[in-house]
Amino acid sequence: MNLTYNFPQTFKLEPLLLAELLIKTNECHILHGTIHEISELTGIPTGASSGKVEPTIAYGFSSGLLSAEKTQSIWALELTPLAKTILQEDSMLNEDVSLFMMHLMMNRVDPQQPREGLNSAWFDVCISSKYQISDTFYLDQLEQYIKDKRGDQKYLNKLLRLILTSYDQNNVDAPFYKIPVFQVEQAQTQLVIKRLTAPLEYKFFPAYSSFLFLEWDRLFSSQTQISFDDFLTQTRWNLLMNWSNKHFNRLLDWMAEKGFIQIDRLTGNALILKLVSTDRVLTEFFSELV
Repeated sequence: MNLTYNFPQTFKLEPLLLAELLIKTNECHILHGTIHEISELTGIPTGASSGKVEPTIAYGFSSGLLSAEKTQSIWALELTPLAKTILQEDSMLNEDVSLFMMHLMMNRVDPQQPREGLNSAWFDVCISSKYQISDTFYLDQLEQYIKDKRGDQKYLNKLLRLILTSYDQNNVDAPFYKIPVFQVEQAQTQLVIKRLTAPLEYKFFPAYSSFLFLEWDRLFSSQTQISFDDFLTQTRWNLLMNWSNKHFNRLLDWMAEKGFIQIDRLTGNALILKLVSTDRVLTEFFSELV
């Protein structure tokens, strides 16, 4: 599946609708159907010319929970190992660790185009723009940056507003309000946005470990030992997390204590050796929740 830049159309992610799609897909093992058949099965609303089925599929694919292919008008959907892990404990996609993992997965780099993301819109907002504008910025600054990069599109302002307000921690109806990614404030007619630092609470560390292992499999599949600096360069994870080396060292030390990796810092640059499988790391996903 290839995501269009404006794949949400005008729809924010609705975790309960995506959860219902995941549950039904799990029951079917592989769910085949048109958007109308999927709508009937899941209760996700759709209409004659638009609706929430395809945006919901796109959110599921983007967040690493669904593999999705469309042949003519028939969709084929299947859960990823990550989705199966999350569904076991958080079938409503309600936990902040699940939501933060989805956020990380929505910002994966495209290996065919290392300066682009699989989800280009989120990648522009969360990663690429960090090179060009400060960590506190106005919506119109972000919009101008993306216009300069991609050209003007009439949907752009609404799309950027949709993405940013999806993280509004003051709005319990925002899909990602539980996780600290952006501080979103309305100043007169402008949105003022501040990039936040990813949580350092231990309950998130299994999710971060899962992301590292899943991306290791995807981008460095032939290597059991990699340079962590190379991993950051390839994934831009440091930009996404807004972390320094000190923060990442704390995570890597925790992963080593768990027996997931071995760290060699003799050269100054941390080399990390994989000691367990990704499936093994995924089993620990919720292990630090109290």
